Amino acid sequence: QGHGTTDEQIRADVHELITSQGDHPVQGLGISVKDGVVTLEGKVKDSAQVDALSERIQELPSVKRLDNQLQTN
Repeated sequence: QGHGTTDEQIRADVHELITSQGDHPVQGLGISVKDGVVTLEGKVKDSAQVDALSERIQELPSVKRLDNQLQTN
C-alpha cells in the first residue's frame, strides 16, 4: 500500500511544482498519473527546462517513474 499517496495527490503535487515556477514554463500542460507513474506533456522553451523539471519531479517521493513527453518550442 505504500504510504497512501494517491495518483490524484501525486498529480496535484506535480502540478503545484510546475505552476509554482514564476513564469509557468509549460504551455499546454498535461499531467496524468497511473500507479505512481507520471506522464508529462506540453511545450517548454528549451531542453534545459525539460531536464530541470524532470529532475524536480523525480525528486518527489511518491513518483515511481516519469514518462517525460515535453517538447521544446
